[in-house]
Amino acid sequence: MTVDETEHDASTVRTIFIGIMIGMALAAISQTLVTTTLPTMVGELGGLDHLSWVVSAYLLTSTVVVPFAGKLADLFGTTRLFQVAIVMFAAGSLLAGLSTSMAMLIAGRSIQGLGGGAIMTLAFTLVGHIVPMRERGRYQGYVASMFAVTSVIGPLLGGFFVDHLSWRWAFYSNVALAGVVLAIIRRNLPPDEKRAARGADLRGGALLVVTLISMMLVAVWGGQKLAWTSPAVVVLIAVALGGFVLFVRCERAASEPIVPIEMFGQRAVRTATTIGFMSGIAMFGVTVYAPTFLQVSLGVSATRSGMTLVPLMGCILVASTVGGRVMSRTARFKSLAVIGSGLLVVGTGSLATMTTRTATFVPSLYVGIVGLGLGLIMPVTLVAVQNAVTSERLGAATSVSQTTRKIGSTLGVAAFGGVFNTRVAAGLDEASADLPPGTAVDSLLDSPAAIARLPDVVATIVRDSVAEAAVLVFAVACAIAVLGFLVSLRLPNDELVDDDPNP
Repeated sequence: MTVDETEHDASTVRTIFIGIMIGMALAAISQTLVTTTLPTMVGELGGLDHLSWVVSAYLLTSTVVVPFAGKLADLFGTTRLFQVAIVMFAAGSLLAGLSTSMAMLIAGRSIQGLGGGAIMTLAFTLVGHIVPMRERGRYQGYVASMFAVTSVIGPLLGGFFVDHLSWRWAFYSNVALAGVVLAIIRRNLPPDEKRAARGADLRGGALLVVTLISMMLVAVWGGQKLAWTSPAVVVLIAVALGGFVLFVRCERAASEPIVPIEMFGQRAVRTATTIGFMSGIAMFGVTVYAPTFLQVSLGVSATRSGMTLVPLMGCILVASTVGGRVMSRTARFKSLAVIGSGLLVVGTGSLATMTTRTATFVPSLYVGIVGLGLGLIMPVTLVAVQNAVTSERLGAATSVSQTTRKIGSTLGVAAFGGVFNTRVAAGLDEASADLPPGTAVDSLLDSPAAIARLPDVVATIVRDSVAEAAVLVFAVACAIAVLGFLVSLRLPNDELVDDDPNP
Protein backbone atom coordinates (compact mmCIF):
# COMPACT_ATOMS: atom_id res chain seq x y z
CA MET A 1 0.00 0.00 0.00
CA THR A 2 1.42 3.36 -1.02
CA VAL A 3 0.63 6.25 1.24
CA ASP A 4 -0.09 9.23 -1.00
CA GLU A 5 -0.79 12.72 0.21
CA THR A 6 -4.48 12.52 -0.70
CA GLU A 7 -7.37 13.00 1.68
CA HIS A 8 -8.70 9.53 0.88
CA ASP A 9 -5.41 7.85 1.67
CA ALA A 10 -5.01 9.89 4.86
CA SER A 11 -8.49 8.78 5.93
CA THR A 12 -7.63 5.15 5.17
CA VAL A 13 -4.44 5.37 7.20
CA ARG A 14 -6.37 6.80 10.15
CA THR A 15 -8.94 4.00 9.95
CA ILE A 16 -6.24 1.33 9.82
CA PHE A 17 -4.41 3.01 12.68
CA ILE A 18 -7.56 2.99 14.81
CA GLY A 19 -7.86 -0.76 14.23
CA ILE A 20 -4.19 -1.25 15.12
CA MET A 21 -4.62 0.81 18.29
CA ILE A 22 -7.63 -1.23 19.40
CA GLY A 23 -5.66 -4.43 18.84
CA MET A 24 -2.69 -3.11 20.80
CA ALA A 25 -4.98 -1.87 23.57
CA LEU A 26 -6.40 -5.38 23.93
CA ALA A 27 -2.94 -6.89 24.26
CA ALA A 28 -1.71 -4.15 26.62
CA ILE A 29 -4.74 -4.24 28.91
CA SER A 30 -4.53 -8.03 29.17
CA GLN A 31 -1.16 -7.72 30.89
CA THR A 32 -2.70 -5.90 33.88
CA LEU A 33 -6.40 -6.75 33.63
CA VAL A 34 -6.15 -9.92 35.70
CA THR A 35 -4.43 -8.28 38.67
CA THR A 36 -7.79 -7.26 40.20
CA THR A 37 -9.60 -10.45 39.16
CA LEU A 38 -7.09 -12.98 40.56
CA PRO A 39 -8.62 -13.39 44.04
CA THR A 40 -12.07 -14.04 42.58
CA MET A 41 -10.76 -16.46 39.94
CA VAL A 42 -8.83 -18.44 42.53
CA GLY A 43 -11.85 -18.50 44.82
CA GLU A 44 -13.94 -20.09 42.06
CA LEU A 45 -11.38 -22.36 40.40
CA GLY A 46 -9.10 -23.18 43.33
CA GLY A 47 -5.39 -23.79 42.84
CA LEU A 48 -3.92 -20.96 44.93
CA ASP A 49 -0.44 -22.44 44.49
CA HIS A 50 -0.69 -21.77 40.73
CA LEU A 51 -1.83 -18.18 41.13
CA SER A 52 1.37 -16.52 39.92
CA TRP A 53 1.30 -18.52 36.68
CA VAL A 54 -1.88 -16.78 35.57
CA VAL A 55 0.31 -13.69 35.16
CA SER A 56 3.64 -15.38 34.40
CA ALA A 57 2.23 -17.56 31.59
CA TYR A 58 1.17 -14.46 29.65
CA LEU A 59 4.50 -12.76 30.37
CA LEU A 60 6.53 -15.74 29.20
CA THR A 61 4.70 -16.47 25.96
CA SER A 62 4.24 -12.82 24.99
CA THR A 63 8.00 -12.27 25.33
CA VAL A 64 9.10 -15.44 23.54
CA VAL A 65 6.88 -14.83 20.50
CA VAL A 66 8.11 -11.27 19.79
CA PRO A 67 11.26 -12.00 17.73
CA PHE A 68 9.47 -14.77 15.80
CA ALA A 69 6.55 -12.52 14.92
CA GLY A 70 8.85 -9.89 13.47
CA LYS A 71 10.83 -12.33 11.39
CA LEU A 72 7.77 -14.19 10.11
CA ALA A 73 6.25 -10.86 9.09
CA ASP A 74 9.35 -10.16 6.99
CA LEU A 75 9.10 -13.59 5.39
CA PHE A 76 5.36 -14.00 4.83
CA GLY A 77 3.79 -10.56 5.14
CA THR A 78 2.54 -8.44 8.02
CA THR A 79 -1.16 -8.19 7.14
CA ARG A 80 -1.80 -11.94 7.10
CA LEU A 81 0.22 -12.59 10.25
CA PHE A 82 -1.48 -9.76 12.15
CA GLN A 83 -4.85 -11.36 11.47
CA VAL A 84 -3.55 -14.73 12.67
CA ALA A 85 -2.31 -13.06 15.87
CA ILE A 86 -5.73 -11.50 16.50
CA VAL A 87 -7.49 -14.85 16.03
CA MET A 88 -4.99 -16.55 18.36
CA PHE A 89 -5.50 -13.85 21.01
CA ALA A 90 -9.28 -14.23 20.74
CA ALA A 91 -9.02 -18.03 21.00
CA GLY A 92 -6.87 -17.78 24.13
CA SER A 93 -9.29 -15.27 25.65
CA LEU A 94 -12.26 -17.55 24.94
CA LEU A 95 -10.49 -20.54 26.48
CA ALA A 96 -9.60 -18.51 29.57
CA GLY A 97 -13.18 -17.27 29.91
CA LEU A 98 -14.57 -20.81 29.68
CA SER A 99 -12.03 -22.20 32.17
CA THR A 100 -13.18 -24.75 34.71
CA SER A 101 -9.76 -25.22 36.32
CA MET A 102 -6.58 -23.27 36.94
CA ALA A 103 -4.73 -25.47 34.43
CA MET A 104 -7.26 -24.53 31.72
CA LEU A 105 -7.01 -20.86 32.68
CA ILE A 106 -3.21 -20.91 32.50
CA ALA A 107 -3.37 -22.64 29.10
CA GLY A 108 -5.75 -19.95 27.85
CA ARG A 109 -3.48 -17.21 29.18
CA SER A 110 -0.50 -18.84 27.43
CA ILE A 111 -2.29 -18.82 24.05
CA GLN A 112 -3.51 -15.31 24.74
CA GLY A 113 0.10 -14.27 25.41
CA LEU A 114 1.27 -15.70 22.09
CA GLY A 115 -1.36 -13.68 20.26
CA GLY A 116 -0.86 -10.57 22.38
CA GLY A 117 2.93 -10.52 22.02
CA ALA A 118 2.62 -10.95 18.25
CA ILE A 119 -0.02 -8.20 18.05
CA MET A 120 2.33 -5.77 19.79
CA THR A 121 5.23 -6.36 17.42
CA LEU A 122 3.19 -6.60 14.24
CA ALA A 123 1.23 -3.45 15.08
CA PHE A 124 4.45 -1.45 15.37
CA THR A 125 5.61 -3.03 12.11
CA LEU A 126 2.32 -2.15 10.36
CA VAL A 127 2.69 1.47 11.48
CA GLY A 128 6.14 1.39 9.91
CA HIS A 129 4.67 0.07 6.65
CA ILE A 130 1.70 2.41 6.28
CA VAL A 131 3.18 5.64 7.66
CA PRO A 132 6.09 7.53 6.03
CA MET A 133 9.23 7.69 8.15
CA ARG A 134 8.93 11.39 9.02
CA GLU A 135 5.39 10.83 10.34
CA ARG A 136 6.21 7.73 12.39
CA GLY A 137 7.33 9.70 15.41
CA ARG A 138 3.90 11.26 15.73
CA TYR A 139 2.07 7.95 15.32
CA GLN A 140 4.45 6.07 17.63
CA GLY A 141 3.82 8.82 20.16
CA TYR A 142 0.12 8.05 19.98
CA VAL A 143 0.92 4.38 20.57
CA ALA A 144 3.03 5.19 23.64
CA SER A 145 0.15 7.32 24.95
CA MET A 146 -2.20 4.38 24.50
CA PHE A 147 0.13 2.22 26.60
CA ALA A 148 0.05 4.79 29.38
CA VAL A 149 -3.74 4.88 29.41
CA THR A 150 -4.25 1.10 29.21
CA SER A 151 -1.84 0.40 32.07
CA VAL A 152 -4.18 2.39 34.32
CA ILE A 153 -7.43 1.18 32.72
CA GLY A 154 -6.54 -2.53 32.96
CA PRO A 155 -6.93 -3.00 36.73
CA LEU A 156 -9.98 -0.70 36.79
CA LEU A 157 -11.74 -2.75 34.10
CA GLY A 158 -10.88 -5.97 35.90
CA GLY A 159 -12.43 -4.63 39.09
CA PHE A 160 -15.54 -3.48 37.19
CA PHE A 161 -16.11 -6.92 35.65
CA VAL A 162 -15.71 -8.64 39.02
CA ASP A 163 -18.06 -6.25 40.81
CA HIS A 164 -20.81 -5.95 38.18
CA LEU A 165 -20.61 -8.96 35.81
CA SER A 166 -18.16 -11.82 36.19
CA TRP A 167 -14.38 -12.23 35.99
CA ARG A 168 -15.03 -14.28 32.84
CA TRP A 169 -16.15 -11.12 31.02
CA ALA A 170 -12.62 -9.81 31.41
CA PHE A 171 -11.83 -12.41 28.72
CA TYR A 172 -15.09 -12.56 26.77
CA SER A 173 -14.92 -8.83 26.05
CA ASN A 174 -11.59 -9.42 24.29
CA VAL A 175 -13.26 -11.80 21.84
CA ALA A 176 -15.82 -9.21 20.76
CA LEU A 177 -13.26 -6.41 20.37
CA ALA A 178 -10.89 -8.73 18.50
CA GLY A 179 -13.68 -9.25 15.97
CA VAL A 180 -13.94 -5.48 15.46
CA VAL A 181 -10.18 -5.20 14.89
CA LEU A 182 -10.22 -8.11 12.45
CA ALA A 183 -13.05 -6.51 10.45
CA ILE A 184 -11.22 -3.18 10.19
CA ILE A 185 -7.94 -4.78 9.15
CA ARG A 186 -9.50 -7.12 6.57
CA ARG A 187 -11.50 -4.31 5.00
CA ASN A 188 -8.80 -1.65 4.81
CA LEU A 189 -5.40 -3.31 4.57
CA PRO A 190 -4.47 -4.66 1.13
CA PRO A 191 -3.26 -8.25 0.91
CA ASP A 192 0.43 -8.95 1.34
CA GLU A 193 2.58 -8.93 -1.73
CA LYS A 194 3.65 -12.34 -2.97
CA ARG A 195 7.07 -13.18 -1.68
CA ALA A 196 9.61 -15.81 -2.59
CA ALA A 197 9.32 -18.80 -0.30
CA ARG A 198 12.06 -18.68 2.30
CA GLY A 199 12.58 -20.80 5.36
CA ALA A 200 13.27 -19.32 8.79
CA ASP A 201 16.21 -20.47 10.91
CA LEU A 202 14.53 -23.20 12.96
CA ARG A 203 17.64 -24.16 14.90
CA GLY A 204 18.28 -20.56 15.87
CA GLY A 205 14.61 -20.22 16.78
CA ALA A 206 14.79 -23.23 19.10
CA LEU A 207 17.89 -21.81 20.80
CA LEU A 208 16.17 -18.45 21.22
CA VAL A 209 13.13 -20.08 22.85
CA VAL A 210 15.34 -21.99 25.29
CA THR A 211 17.33 -18.85 26.10
CA LEU A 212 14.33 -16.58 26.65
CA ILE A 213 12.35 -19.10 28.69
CA SER A 214 15.35 -19.83 30.91
CA MET A 215 15.96 -16.10 31.37
CA MET A 216 12.33 -15.41 32.19
CA LEU A 217 12.13 -18.29 34.70
CA VAL A 218 15.24 -16.98 36.43
CA ALA A 219 13.55 -13.58 36.68
CA VAL A 220 10.27 -15.06 37.95
CA TRP A 221 11.77 -17.55 40.44
CA GLY A 222 15.19 -16.19 41.40
CA GLY A 223 15.19 -14.62 44.84
CA GLN A 224 11.41 -15.08 45.02
CA LYS A 225 10.31 -18.72 45.05
CA LEU A 226 13.85 -20.09 44.91
CA ALA A 227 17.16 -18.87 46.30
CA TRP A 228 19.64 -17.50 43.78
CA THR A 229 22.07 -20.25 44.80
CA SER A 230 19.54 -23.09 44.42
CA PRO A 231 20.49 -25.79 41.86
CA ALA A 232 17.45 -25.05 39.68
CA VAL A 233 18.26 -21.33 39.36
CA VAL A 234 21.97 -21.98 38.76
CA VAL A 235 21.13 -24.46 35.99
CA LEU A 236 18.66 -22.03 34.40
CA ILE A 237 21.28 -19.26 34.41
CA ALA A 238 23.81 -21.61 32.79
CA VAL A 239 21.27 -22.69 30.16
CA ALA A 240 20.36 -19.06 29.41
CA LEU A 241 23.99 -18.00 28.98
CA GLY A 242 24.92 -21.09 26.96
CA GLY A 243 21.82 -20.79 24.81
CA PHE A 244 22.54 -17.13 24.09
CA VAL A 245 26.12 -17.84 22.97
CA LEU A 246 24.99 -20.68 20.70
CA PHE A 247 22.13 -18.57 19.37
CA VAL A 248 24.46 -15.74 18.32
CA ARG A 249 26.81 -18.19 16.58
CA CYS A 250 23.89 -19.86 14.82
CA GLU A 251 22.40 -16.55 13.65
CA ARG A 252 25.70 -15.39 12.20
CA ALA A 253 25.80 -18.47 9.96
CA ALA A 254 22.09 -18.63 9.03
CA SER A 255 20.83 -17.42 5.65
CA GLU A 256 17.49 -16.27 7.17
CA PRO A 257 18.25 -15.54 10.83
CA ILE A 258 15.47 -14.87 13.31
CA VAL A 259 17.48 -11.89 14.56
CA PRO A 260 19.83 -10.48 11.89
CA ILE A 261 22.98 -9.95 13.97
CA GLU A 262 24.44 -7.60 11.36
CA MET A 263 21.83 -5.01 12.38
CA PHE A 264 23.84 -4.41 15.53
CA GLY A 265 26.74 -3.32 13.37
CA GLN A 266 24.84 -0.04 12.96
CA ARG A 267 25.39 2.41 15.80
CA ALA A 268 21.78 3.62 15.75
CA VAL A 269 20.48 0.10 16.39
CA ARG A 270 23.03 -0.63 19.13
CA THR A 271 22.47 2.58 21.01
CA ALA A 272 18.67 2.74 20.64
CA THR A 273 18.15 -0.84 21.84
CA THR A 274 20.53 -0.26 24.75
CA ILE A 275 18.63 2.88 25.79
CA GLY A 276 15.35 0.93 25.55
CA PHE A 277 16.79 -1.90 27.63
CA MET A 278 18.01 0.42 30.39
CA SER A 279 14.85 2.51 30.47
CA GLY A 280 12.82 -0.71 30.81
CA ILE A 281 14.85 -1.64 33.89
CA ALA A 282 14.48 1.81 35.47
CA MET A 283 10.75 2.02 34.75
CA PHE A 284 9.94 -1.13 36.69
CA GLY A 285 12.01 0.01 39.65
CA VAL A 286 9.71 3.02 39.90
CA THR A 287 6.34 1.42 39.07
CA VAL A 288 6.79 -1.44 41.54
CA TYR A 289 8.40 0.28 44.51
CA ALA A 290 7.02 3.84 44.54
CA PRO A 291 3.55 2.61 45.65
CA THR A 292 5.21 0.28 48.19
CA PHE A 293 7.19 3.18 49.66
CA LEU A 294 4.05 5.32 49.98
CA GLN A 295 1.87 2.60 51.47
CA VAL A 296 4.30 1.11 53.98
CA SER A 297 6.75 3.90 54.80
CA LEU A 298 4.46 6.94 54.57
CA GLY A 299 1.31 5.13 55.72
CA VAL A 300 -1.06 6.17 52.91
CA SER A 301 -3.93 3.93 51.79
CA ALA A 302 -3.55 1.23 49.15
CA THR A 303 -5.82 3.15 46.77
CA ARG A 304 -3.90 6.37 47.19
CA SER A 305 -0.54 4.64 46.79
CA GLY A 306 -1.76 3.13 43.53
CA MET A 307 -2.73 6.60 42.34
CA THR A 308 0.97 7.48 42.45
CA LEU A 309 1.25 5.89 39.02
CA VAL A 310 -1.34 8.23 37.50
CA PRO A 311 1.17 11.12 37.15
CA LEU A 312 3.63 8.64 35.64
CA MET A 313 1.17 7.55 32.97
CA GLY A 314 -0.19 11.05 32.41
CA CYS A 315 3.28 12.45 31.82
CA ILE A 316 4.15 9.54 29.51
CA LEU A 317 1.02 10.41 27.51
CA VAL A 318 1.92 14.10 27.25
CA ALA A 319 5.63 13.63 26.54
CA SER A 320 5.18 10.87 23.96
CA THR A 321 2.55 12.89 22.07
CA VAL A 322 4.58 16.11 22.09
CA GLY A 323 7.85 14.29 21.40
CA GLY A 324 6.33 12.40 18.49
CA ARG A 325 5.11 15.63 16.91
CA VAL A 326 8.48 17.29 17.39
CA MET A 327 10.19 14.31 15.80
CA SER A 328 7.89 14.46 12.78
CA ARG A 329 8.41 18.20 12.41
CA THR A 330 12.21 18.24 12.78
CA ALA A 331 12.96 14.81 11.24
CA ARG A 332 15.52 14.31 14.03
CA PHE A 333 15.41 12.19 17.17
CA LYS A 334 18.73 12.39 19.04
CA SER A 335 17.94 15.50 21.10
CA LEU A 336 14.67 13.93 22.31
CA ALA A 337 16.52 10.77 23.38
CA VAL A 338 19.09 12.82 25.31
CA ILE A 339 16.45 15.00 27.00
CA GLY A 340 14.31 11.97 27.86
CA SER A 341 17.27 10.08 29.31
CA GLY A 342 18.26 13.15 31.32
CA LEU A 343 14.76 13.51 32.76
CA LEU A 344 14.83 9.82 33.72
CA VAL A 345 18.05 10.46 35.66
CA VAL A 346 16.53 13.48 37.43
CA GLY A 347 13.32 11.61 38.31
CA THR A 348 14.92 8.45 39.67
CA GLY A 349 17.62 10.48 41.45
CA SER A 350 14.95 12.60 43.14
CA LEU A 351 13.12 9.47 44.31
CA ALA A 352 16.38 8.26 45.85
CA THR A 353 16.41 11.30 48.17
CA MET A 354 13.14 10.46 49.92
CA THR A 355 12.78 9.50 53.59
CA THR A 356 9.91 8.59 55.93
CA ARG A 357 9.51 12.34 56.57
CA THR A 358 8.89 13.13 52.91
CA ALA A 359 5.52 14.79 52.23
CA THR A 360 3.07 12.37 50.60
CA PHE A 361 2.60 14.50 47.47
CA VAL A 362 6.33 14.64 46.66
CA PRO A 363 6.70 11.09 45.23
CA SER A 364 3.99 11.87 42.67
CA LEU A 365 5.99 14.88 41.44
CA TYR A 366 9.16 12.82 41.09
CA VAL A 367 7.31 9.97 39.38
CA GLY A 368 5.88 12.51 36.94
CA ILE A 369 9.43 13.53 35.94
CA VAL A 370 10.19 9.85 35.30
CA GLY A 371 7.07 9.69 33.11
CA LEU A 372 8.22 12.67 31.04
CA GLY A 373 11.55 10.94 30.41
CA LEU A 374 9.98 7.62 29.47
CA GLY A 375 7.44 9.33 27.23
CA LEU A 376 10.24 10.84 25.15
CA ILE A 377 12.38 7.70 25.11
CA MET A 378 9.73 5.14 24.04
CA PRO A 379 8.84 6.39 20.53
CA VAL A 380 12.37 7.64 19.84
CA THR A 381 14.13 4.31 20.35
CA LEU A 382 11.73 2.44 18.08
CA VAL A 383 11.80 5.01 15.29
CA ALA A 384 15.60 5.18 15.46
CA VAL A 385 15.87 1.42 14.95
CA GLN A 386 13.31 1.39 12.12
CA ASN A 387 15.06 4.30 10.42
CA ALA A 388 18.35 2.39 10.37
CA VAL A 389 17.15 -0.69 8.46
CA THR A 390 15.65 -1.47 5.06
CA SER A 391 11.95 -2.28 4.66
CA GLU A 392 12.84 -5.98 4.29
CA ARG A 393 14.23 -5.95 7.84
CA LEU A 394 11.49 -3.78 9.37
CA GLY A 395 9.72 -6.62 11.20
CA ALA A 396 12.93 -8.06 12.62
CA ALA A 397 14.16 -4.62 13.68
CA THR A 398 10.86 -3.82 15.42
CA SER A 399 10.89 -7.16 17.26
CA VAL A 400 14.48 -6.61 18.41
CA SER A 401 13.52 -3.22 19.86
CA GLN A 402 10.49 -4.70 21.64
CA THR A 403 12.34 -7.76 22.91
CA THR A 404 15.21 -5.82 24.45
CA ARG A 405 12.77 -3.56 26.30
CA LYS A 406 10.82 -6.57 27.58
CA ILE A 407 13.99 -8.32 28.72
CA GLY A 408 15.10 -5.15 30.49
CA SER A 409 11.76 -4.92 32.30
CA THR A 410 11.87 -8.57 33.34
CA LEU A 411 15.46 -8.45 34.55
CA GLY A 412 14.69 -5.20 36.34
CA VAL A 413 11.91 -6.85 38.33
CA ALA A 414 14.27 -9.67 39.33
CA ALA A 415 17.25 -7.47 40.18
CA PHE A 416 15.26 -4.89 42.14
CA GLY A 417 13.40 -7.64 43.98
CA GLY A 418 16.71 -9.01 45.19
CA VAL A 419 17.98 -5.56 46.24
CA PHE A 420 14.74 -4.70 48.05
CA ASN A 421 14.32 -8.03 49.85
CA THR A 422 17.94 -8.13 51.02
CA ARG A 423 17.78 -4.64 52.51
CA VAL A 424 14.40 -5.19 54.17
CA ALA A 425 15.57 -8.51 55.63
CA ALA A 426 18.51 -6.75 57.27
CA GLY A 427 16.18 -4.19 58.85
CA LEU A 428 13.73 -6.82 60.07
CA ASP A 429 16.54 -8.81 61.64
CA GLU A 430 17.33 -5.71 63.66
CA ALA A 431 13.68 -5.43 64.72
CA SER A 432 13.15 -9.11 65.51
CA ALA A 433 14.40 -8.86 69.10
CA ASP A 434 11.73 -6.24 69.92
CA LEU A 435 8.80 -8.00 68.26
CA PRO A 436 5.95 -9.45 70.33
CA PRO A 437 6.34 -13.21 70.97
CA GLY A 438 5.09 -15.39 68.11
CA THR A 439 5.28 -12.65 65.47
CA ALA A 440 6.46 -13.95 62.08
CA VAL A 441 9.00 -11.46 60.77
CA ASP A 442 8.51 -12.49 57.13
CA SER A 443 4.80 -11.76 57.27
CA LEU A 444 5.09 -8.15 58.40
CA LEU A 445 5.02 -6.74 54.88
CA ASP A 446 1.94 -8.73 53.88
CA SER A 447 -0.29 -6.17 55.52
CA PRO A 448 0.43 -2.51 56.33
CA ALA A 449 -2.34 -2.79 58.93
CA ALA A 450 -0.24 -5.40 60.76
CA ILE A 451 2.63 -2.92 60.91
CA ALA A 452 0.32 -0.27 62.37
CA ARG A 453 -0.58 -2.64 65.25
CA LEU A 454 3.06 -3.09 66.26
CA PRO A 455 4.63 -1.11 69.09
CA ASP A 456 5.70 2.32 67.83
CA VAL A 457 9.41 1.62 68.13
CA VAL A 458 9.16 -1.62 66.14
CA ALA A 459 6.82 -0.18 63.53
CA THR A 460 9.26 2.69 62.98
CA ILE A 461 12.11 0.23 62.42
CA VAL A 462 10.04 -1.69 59.88
CA ARG A 463 8.95 1.45 58.02
CA ASP A 464 12.51 2.77 57.98
CA SER A 465 13.74 -0.56 56.61
CA VAL A 466 11.23 -0.47 53.77
CA ALA A 467 12.02 3.18 53.06
CA GLU A 468 15.76 2.49 52.94
CA ALA A 469 15.20 -0.54 50.69
CA ALA A 470 12.96 1.40 48.28
CA VAL A 471 15.39 4.32 48.17
CA LEU A 472 18.23 1.89 47.42
CA VAL A 473 16.16 0.53 44.50
CA PHE A 474 15.65 4.08 43.20
CA ALA A 475 19.38 4.79 43.56
CA VAL A 476 20.23 1.70 41.51
CA ALA A 477 17.60 2.70 38.93
CA CYS A 478 19.21 6.16 38.80
CA ALA A 479 22.66 4.64 38.20
CA ILE A 480 21.23 2.61 35.31
CA ALA A 481 19.49 5.72 33.98
CA VAL A 482 22.83 7.58 34.06
CA LEU A 483 24.34 4.83 31.91
CA GLY A 484 21.38 5.18 29.55
CA PHE A 485 21.97 8.94 29.37
CA LEU A 486 25.62 8.42 28.47
CA VAL A 487 24.61 5.94 25.78
CA SER A 488 22.07 8.42 24.38
CA LEU A 489 24.92 10.85 23.70
CA ARG A 490 26.29 8.26 21.29
CA LEU A 491 23.06 8.03 19.30
CA PRO A 492 23.73 9.29 15.76
CA ASN A 493 21.83 12.41 14.76
CA ASP A 494 20.42 10.78 11.63
CA GLU A 495 17.63 12.38 9.63
CA LEU A 496 14.31 10.60 9.22
CA VAL A 497 13.98 9.85 5.53
CA ASP A 498 10.61 9.02 4.00
CA ASP A 499 10.37 5.81 2.02
CA ASP A 500 7.55 4.23 0.05
CA PRO A 501 5.96 1.90 2.62
CA ASN A 502 4.47 -1.38 1.57
CA PRO A 503 3.12 -4.09 3.90
